[in-house]
Amino acid sequence: MPTVDWADQTVLARTAATLQWESVDQDGARVAPGGAVTVDVSRSDGTSIVTALATAGSNPYTAALTAAQVGASPDQLTATWKTGATTLATTVVDVAGGAFFSVSEARTSDPVLVDEARYPTATVARVRRVVERECELICGVSFVPRWKLVLIDGRGESDLTVPVALPRTVRTASVAGVALTAPELADLTIDGPSRTVWRPDGVVWPYGRRNVLLGIEHGYASPPPDLVEACLWRAFDLLQTPLRSRDLDRALRMTVQSGTTYDLSKPTALTTGLPAVDAVYARYSETRSKSGVLAGGMGAGGGAGSPMAAASRTLDFDPQYGSMFHGGRR
Repeated sequence: MPTVDWADQTVLARTAATLQWESVDQDGARVAPGGAVTVDVSRSDGTSIVTALATAGSNPYTAALTAAQVGASPDQLTATWKTGATTLATTVVDVAGGAFFSVSEARTSDPVLVDEARYPTATVARVRRVVERECELICGVSFVPRWKLVLIDGRGESDLTVPVALPRTVRTASVAGVALTAPELADLTIDGPSRTVWRPDGVVWPYGRRNVLLGIEHGYASPPPDLVEACLWRAFDLLQTPLRSRDLDRALRMTVQSGTTYDLSKPTALTTGLPAVDAVYARYSETRSKSGVLAGGMGAGGGAGSPMAAASRTLDFDPQYGSMFHGGRR
């Protein structure tokens, strides 16, 4: 089963982790499910990590995994919460290869955040996750190693374009349910910038509809320093949100006492509204073309200059392996 784009919880590879789940009723109010709660945890390939792991405390429930159980590589874990044989809920846990910044780095980025009573560790960690998700959605690329299972159409060619930016390695692969052997996996060549996975000459990804299943580790090895600084700035901004005027949040313009009127920067689908942060994000964005504008000069929402890039690959008019007429590439 292909992995989800964003999980219920994120933990770090090579570290012990605490899984968590809250039992709620139909209105979202916290309610105890009744009976002892246990959890089964498995990897993305279906391998069981632990069965009937006991939980600690009461609702919300937590369960501890060792570093060995979490694993040393990016992955997505599935946690099935139960009472006896009855399944209560299933949550997805993203095992990431790293974090953009630590909680201590966030605190030292501004003296205001040193106050743990005002900014609890759980709050800072939650905002960090929001910033990571927002940054990666805006830029269209992961800035720490992540894991994704994807189903792709085979095109009868040796190359295959994958739907993730900066693929690092293909750890698992199967065609029509038949897994590639270890030597076949080792023969794969990955070109990160073009998002392409190549098989050796003369070997193709067979033509088919969603017949190729790839397990891909993708993303940067670690976030660039300037991006980290921008994300720390964005995290500080979000942590201050409850303290700001709601009227100012709604305003598009502001007139000061001298009578001067200023246009206020506002967030969009691809910007945070913080110009200095957005400038750094734009440097690393995979969703923008080199010029920042689509070839036709039209971007998201139909506005000229909008920073969206085309999602499809360039049309290829060369004869294909599965075509009626062959003749090789020109």
